[in-house]
Amino acid sequence: LLDGWSLSVNSPEALPATHEMRDLQEPLVTATLITPAEYMGGLIALCEGRGGSQLDQSYLSVDRVVLRYTLPLAEIATEFHDRVKTLSSGYASLDYEPAGMQLADVVALGLRVNGRPVGALTRIVRRTKAEMLG
Repeated sequence: LLDGWSLSVNSPEALPATHEMRDLQEPLVTATLITPAEYMGGLIALCEGRGGSQLDQSYLSVDRVVLRYTLPLAEIATEFHDRVKTLSSGYASLDYEPAGMQLADVVALGLRVNGRPVGALTRIVRRTKAEMLG
Protein backbone atom coordinates (compact mmCIF):
# COMPACT_ATOMS: atom_id res chain seq x y z
CA LEU A 1 0.00 0.00 0.00
CA LEU A 2 1.07 3.59 -0.46
CA ASP A 3 1.25 4.15 3.30
CA GLY A 4 4.03 1.55 3.60
CA TRP A 5 1.88 -1.25 4.95
CA SER A 6 1.48 -4.60 3.26
CA LEU A 7 -1.83 -6.41 2.98
CA SER A 8 -2.54 -10.05 2.22
CA VAL A 9 -5.48 -10.27 -0.18
CA ASN A 10 -7.46 -13.50 -0.08
CA SER A 11 -10.56 -12.43 -2.00
CA PRO A 12 -11.38 -9.96 -4.76
CA GLU A 13 -13.48 -7.87 -2.39
CA ALA A 14 -10.39 -7.24 -0.22
CA LEU A 15 -8.35 -5.83 -3.14
CA PRO A 16 -7.66 -2.12 -2.46
CA ALA A 17 -8.34 0.49 -5.12
CA THR A 18 -5.56 0.96 -7.68
CA HIS A 19 -4.75 4.45 -6.43
CA GLU A 20 -4.13 3.06 -2.91
CA MET A 21 -1.53 0.48 -3.99
CA ARG A 22 2.16 0.90 -4.71
CA ASP A 23 2.42 -2.59 -6.18
CA LEU A 24 0.75 -5.97 -6.04
CA GLN A 25 2.65 -9.23 -5.78
CA GLU A 26 1.55 -12.79 -6.46
CA PRO A 27 3.05 -16.16 -5.50
CA LEU A 28 4.97 -18.17 -8.08
CA VAL A 29 5.56 -21.89 -8.44
CA THR A 30 8.15 -23.93 -10.27
CA ALA A 31 6.22 -26.57 -12.18
CA THR A 32 7.80 -29.75 -13.48
CA LEU A 33 6.01 -31.69 -16.19
CA ILE A 34 7.15 -35.09 -17.40
CA THR A 35 5.49 -36.10 -20.65
CA PRO A 36 5.87 -38.23 -23.75
CA ALA A 37 7.58 -36.09 -26.42
CA GLU A 38 4.55 -36.16 -28.72
CA TYR A 39 2.55 -34.03 -26.25
CA MET A 40 5.30 -31.50 -25.57
CA GLY A 41 4.01 -28.79 -27.96
CA GLY A 42 0.56 -28.61 -26.40
CA LEU A 43 1.96 -28.46 -22.88
CA ILE A 44 4.42 -25.71 -23.81
CA ALA A 45 1.54 -23.70 -25.31
CA LEU A 46 -0.52 -24.24 -22.15
CA CYS A 47 2.28 -23.06 -19.85
CA GLU A 48 3.14 -20.04 -21.98
CA GLY A 49 -0.56 -19.14 -22.30
CA ARG A 50 -0.80 -19.11 -18.50
CA GLY A 51 2.05 -16.61 -18.16
CA GLY A 52 4.80 -19.17 -17.62
CA SER A 53 8.46 -18.78 -18.42
CA GLN A 54 10.46 -21.84 -19.35
CA LEU A 55 13.36 -22.72 -17.07
CA ASP A 56 14.45 -26.00 -18.62
CA GLN A 57 13.63 -28.61 -21.21
CA SER A 58 15.46 -31.90 -21.19
CA TYR A 59 14.99 -35.40 -22.52
CA LEU A 60 14.93 -38.36 -20.16
CA SER A 61 14.92 -40.65 -23.18
CA VAL A 62 14.17 -40.42 -26.89
CA ASP A 63 10.43 -40.18 -26.23
CA ARG A 64 10.15 -38.67 -22.71
CA VAL A 65 10.62 -34.96 -21.91
CA VAL A 66 10.93 -32.96 -18.69
CA LEU A 67 9.64 -29.37 -18.89
CA ARG A 68 10.24 -26.90 -16.06
CA TYR A 69 8.34 -23.61 -15.89
CA THR A 70 7.87 -20.75 -13.48
CA LEU A 71 4.15 -19.98 -13.33
CA PRO A 72 1.88 -17.75 -11.22
CA LEU A 73 0.14 -19.91 -8.61
CA ALA A 74 -3.22 -18.41 -9.56
CA GLU A 75 -2.82 -19.75 -13.10
CA ILE A 76 -2.44 -23.35 -11.98
CA ALA A 77 -4.89 -23.30 -9.06
CA THR A 78 -7.91 -24.17 -11.21
CA GLU A 79 -8.19 -26.45 -14.23
CA PHE A 80 -4.45 -26.55 -14.96
CA HIS A 81 -3.97 -30.17 -13.92
CA ASP A 82 -7.07 -31.20 -15.90
CA ARG A 83 -5.73 -29.41 -19.00
CA VAL A 84 -2.34 -31.13 -18.60
CA LYS A 85 -4.05 -34.52 -18.44
CA THR A 86 -6.33 -33.72 -21.39
CA LEU A 87 -3.52 -32.43 -23.61
CA SER A 88 -1.35 -35.45 -22.85
CA SER A 89 -4.10 -38.10 -23.03
CA GLY A 90 -3.44 -38.71 -19.34
CA TYR A 91 0.27 -39.53 -19.73
CA ALA A 92 1.91 -36.37 -18.35
CA SER A 93 2.67 -35.82 -14.68
CA LEU A 94 2.77 -32.48 -12.87
CA ASP A 95 4.61 -31.46 -9.73
CA TYR A 96 5.12 -27.94 -8.38
CA GLU A 97 6.81 -26.15 -5.50
CA PRO A 98 6.83 -22.54 -4.23
CA ALA A 99 9.19 -20.20 -6.10
CA GLY A 100 8.79 -16.80 -4.48
CA MET A 101 6.79 -13.75 -5.50
CA GLN A 102 6.54 -11.45 -8.52
CA LEU A 103 4.80 -8.19 -9.38
CA ALA A 104 1.31 -8.85 -10.69
CA ASP A 105 -0.58 -6.81 -13.28
CA VAL A 106 -4.11 -7.76 -12.24
CA VAL A 107 -7.48 -6.07 -11.77
CA ALA A 108 -10.71 -6.97 -10.01
CA LEU A 109 -13.32 -7.94 -12.61
CA GLY A 110 -16.75 -7.36 -11.12
CA LEU A 111 -20.01 -8.62 -12.55
CA ARG A 112 -23.36 -6.90 -12.21
CA VAL A 113 -26.80 -8.44 -12.02
CA ASN A 114 -29.64 -6.04 -12.84
CA GLY A 115 -27.15 -3.19 -12.69
CA ARG A 116 -25.96 -4.00 -9.15
CA PRO A 117 -22.49 -5.39 -8.38
CA VAL A 118 -22.42 -8.93 -6.97
CA GLY A 119 -19.31 -9.38 -4.82
CA ALA A 120 -19.46 -13.18 -4.94
CA LEU A 121 -19.01 -13.05 -8.73
CA THR A 122 -15.97 -10.73 -8.65
CA ARG A 123 -12.67 -12.25 -9.81
CA ILE A 124 -9.06 -11.11 -9.89
CA VAL A 125 -7.80 -11.47 -13.47
CA ARG A 126 -4.77 -10.44 -15.51
CA ARG A 127 -5.18 -6.96 -16.94
CA THR A 128 -4.46 -8.32 -20.44
CA LYS A 129 -7.37 -10.79 -20.14
CA ALA A 130 -9.87 -8.51 -18.38
CA GLU A 131 -11.53 -7.11 -21.50
CA MET A 132 -11.87 -10.54 -23.11
CA LEU A 133 -13.41 -12.02 -19.95
CA GLY A 134 -15.64 -9.11 -19.01
